[in-house]
Amino acid sequence: ANLVAYDKVLTLFGGDGAVNPSQVADFCSSNVQWCDLCLSKVLTGREAVKSHVKLKFPEGSKLVLERAAEGNLKSGFTWHYEVPGIQGVGLRGTTYVEVDDDGLISYVKECSEPIMKPGKLTAELLKAATKNVERVVKVPTYAPKDPKSAPDLVEYLWKDAYPGGASPDEAIRLFSESIRYEDFNYEDPFLGKDEVSCFLKEFDFPGIEFIPDRISEGDRGCAFTWRVSINGQDGPEGISFYEMDEDGKVCFVRDIPAPSIKPPPLQALAATLRPRLRVFSPRP
Repeated sequence: ANLVAYDKVLTLFGGDGAVNPSQVADFCSSNVQWCDLCLSKVLTGREAVKSHVKLKFPEGSKLVLERAAEGNLKSGFTWHYEVPGIQGVGLRGTTYVEVDDDGLISYVKECSEPIMKPGKLTAELLKAATKNVERVVKVPTYAPKDPKSAPDLVEYLWKDAYPGGASPDEAIRLFSESIRYEDFNYEDPFLGKDEVSCFLKEFDFPGIEFIPDRISEGDRGCAFTWRVSINGQDGPEGISFYEMDEDGKVCFVRDIPAPSIKPPPLQALAATLRPRLRVFSPRP
C-alpha cells in the first residue's frame, strides 16, 4: 500500500534528527497551511514554512521522532527535542500532516507541551465552568465495537460511543493494562489502566463535549486534531496521538491542549534561553 504522508514524515523528521528547513519547504505545496497552535496565526506558503522551521530548529538541535501514524494522505507523529551531549529530553509535541494528490504537504497542525502545567487545577476549573449543568441520563445508543486500527478506534470513541452515551469505562475497556497516558496539562504521565481510569473519571461531568476534527489514517498509530465545547461555547483546541499494541489495545495516548496565550510566554523564554532544547531543564 502507498503511504505517501507517512513516508514524507519519516524522510523529513525520522533521520538523524537534523531538520532541514529547505527540504521541508520543498516537500510542501505552494499554498501549504501550517498551523502551529503556539502561534497566533496560520502560516501560508513555502517561504513562511521555511522561516518557521529554521527558527524552531537551530544548528545543534535534534528532533527525535517517537512514533508515527502509517497513513497515505493523512499522517502524524509524536516527537521531542534532544541535544547531543546533554542528558534528558527537551520540548515534546505532536504534529498532524496531510498531503495533496501530488504528494506534497498541504496542511500541518502541531502543538507542543506547556512549560507550566496546571495539573489538577485543570479538572477543578472545568468543574467550576460547568457547575450549573445538570447531568442528563442518556439511554446508550451506540453498539460496542472492538476497532482493529487506531483511526477506527478514535472514530468509534469520539464519534459514536461518547456521543451515544458511553461512560469512560467503554474507553478503558479498550486500553492496555500497561498503557502510558500523557496529558500535557499534567507534569507526569498516568501509567497503567488503574491510574488512567481514575484520571478519566475525574473529567466525567456534564457540559464538556470533545469534538474530533481531522483524523489521520494509519494502522497502529493515529494523530488527530480536536476542539472542546464547554456549555455550548468554544473551548480549547488541541491535538492527540493514540497508539495500539499488537493485541489491539491502546498502549499510548498523548493529549496536548493549545495555549490560551499565543505565543506562550514561558515557552518563548525557554526557546530564547535554551534554543536547542526549548525547555528550562531537560526531562530525565
